[in-house]
Amino acid sequence: MNPISGKPIGFETYRETQNPAPLSFPIRLELNGHFFSVANFVEDANGDFLARNQLDLAGAHFKMYENALTLGGFSDPATGARQRRPDWIDRRPALRKLILGLNQHLFDPVDGRAKTAAYVFDHVNVPG
Repeated sequence: MNPISGKPIGFETYRETQNPAPLSFPIRLELNGHFFSVANFVEDANGDFLARNQLDLAGAHFKMYENALTLGGFSDPATGARQRRPDWIDRRPALRKLILGLNQHLFDPVDGRAKTAAYVFDHVNVPG
């Protein structure tokens, strides 16, 4: 798939399945009046996005950049900056509880995946 069309098509697929997705479309960029490149515009998942998708503005929303199995893979919703200080996660008990819940059955060889899936469906608003 073309890297320029991939994100818009992926987000459109989310919307077609009745899931919230950011607006996304290709844009032409010019530099000094001349063609520079084609890039993707992707809407930020901010308050406008939440309101447009009728999501709870006061809910716990996290933007994951890396691996949810670690405590350092999330951005600070207040500043948008990536935080890696150990005290950062301690100030966000909802996020800490989610990550610890996801990890509690990680090394259970018998039914760890099933228990983790059950945790997600019991504690996370999974659209669809």
